Amino acid sequence: MYTELFNRIRLRCKLLLLVLPLVILPIIIVAMITGYIANRQAYMGITQTSKDDLQHMAEFTIDLLRSYDQQYQDFRHSISGDLNTELSSESFSALKNKIKSKRVGTTGYIFCMDRKGVLTIHPESEGRNIIDVKDSDGNLFIREMINNRTGWIRYPWQNAGDEKPRMKIVRYEYFKTWDWIVAVGSYEDEFYREPNKIKSRILWTTFLLIIIVGAVATALVFRSSSVIVSPITSMIQTIREVRKGNLDARMNVSGNDELAEMAAAFNRMTEIIKRNKEMEASLAQQGKMASLGVLSSGVAHEINNPLGVILGYAGFLEGKLSPKDPNYKYIHEIKRERKR
Repeated sequence: MYTELFNRIRLRCKLLLLVLPLVILPIIIVAMITGYIANRQAYMGITQTSKDDLQHMAEFTIDLLRSYDQQYQDFRHSISGDLNTELSSESFSALKNKIKSKRVGTTGYIFCMDRKGVLTIHPESEGRNIIDVKDSDGNLFIREMINNRTGWIRYPWQNAGDEKPRMKIVRYEYFKTWDWIVAVGSYEDEFYREPNKIKSRILWTTFLLIIIVGAVATALVFRSSSVIVSPITSMIQTIREVRKGNLDARMNVSGNDELAEMAAAFNRMTEIIKRNKEMEASLAQQGKMASLGVLSSGVAHEINNPLGVILGYAGFLEGKLSPKDPNYKYIHEIKRERKR
């Protein structure tokens, strides 16, 4: 079925169907491979960079807490009790505000909790016990953090208003001095926003490139096909003339390619056919003349037989009559007309 449909298509369309896949498919393959490698490298690089940022933020928070603890110990021995308590409260409040003001990406933040799961520093839920909080898969990820004290955790989390859970990655460190867990977390899709933009740009660039290359390839195919199709069209016209009986029609021979060789062979074939036609006509004429000669010979023979009899009787009558007989001249006329 497909072969029949392909055979019905004109030559230019066949060339287009054959050339376009050869031009476009390599572009698609190269673009897909390049896009995959670039996107993968971007994801890997940004993932590593994001993890380094989370690690640095966790270490930064630990350093802040350690620095505050050191200052607190120094102030406690040098300042009286009430003043010490007031300064410590103000200093700790400033420390918390500084930690809470730090953001990771768009919505990521830093939070701290004790080993019982009570949030000691948090942008919104400070003082809340979250030890039994579960992620979207039902896992007690807070307990896992408290048990491991230090490490990485990745879990799905769905906030109010989200259509579906989003993967969150958290780096947590243990601050032994206060028996706290310091955690820094952010959503993965915020990390991958730029790689996704790169991926989208690659797809659009590939799409535009395919359109441009396809249009240029189509124009070139139609332009180059005219070099092949035009001589073939001229050949077809010559063949039609010969089929109508015009054996003087000849194809134009130019160049040394296969089309020129085919045109020359067709011209030779037409010349041979013309000579054969002329030879057939000559043989037919000769046959007609030979038949006419045979017919004439037969006709002469058939006429000569009765004329011979007539001449014989005329001679016999001539010998019987006297030249002075009035009928003599008729006998003599019969003999003369017979001989003529």
